[in-house]
Amino acid sequence: MKLVHLKENSDDPETGRKIRSLLTPMEFTRLDSLVDVMFATVTDVEAGIIETVVDKIDDTTTNSIKDTFVTPSGWEFTDTAMLDAKRAKAIEALAKVIGTKFIKKSRALYWDASHESRLACSVSKRYTKGAYPYWYAYHPQWDQFLSEGKKSFFVLGCMDLPHAFAIPLDILQELVGVKHDDN
Repeated sequence: MKLVHLKENSDDPETGRKIRSLLTPMEFTRLDSLVDVMFATVTDVEAGIIETVVDKIDDTTTNSIKDTFVTPSGWEFTDTAMLDAKRAKAIEALAKVIGTKFIKKSRALYWDASHESRLACSVSKRYTKGAYPYWYAYHPQWDQFLSEGKKSFFVLGCMDLPHAFAIPLDILQELVGVKHDDN
């Protein structure tokens, strides 16, 4: 179950392939301890990052950036739990509008039970510097995943807004100049 949790939190298909390869028996080996070591390592790395960030933030700063972690390099990261909660609300809202229930495939990719309705969801905090207040990723593997559905959307969540934006795939592909042959 720990490996399933790690796989769900990764959008990289290669991570899933590597995890599955670990579970393929090559010789008589108990995998439980191997999985426990990997999970403990990931947990320790995440905890170390958070501890480093917390050590660098003083009490006055903590009150002004409740949902943001600042790394020693100066990068600011929004709390993963808050991003996931915003993503869940956006997905729930779209599901209600189109009359389906979405199932998690990975952190950002979801589909319904028939795999006909699909979505990729990206969430952004508000950026105060620069010309654009929000930044989103749209990965080629997301485009491929969405293209294999009949009703697909790219959902954009904004951490500081109470709503999200669902862009139908055909409109998105037209805007970014991507087109797949149906033949």
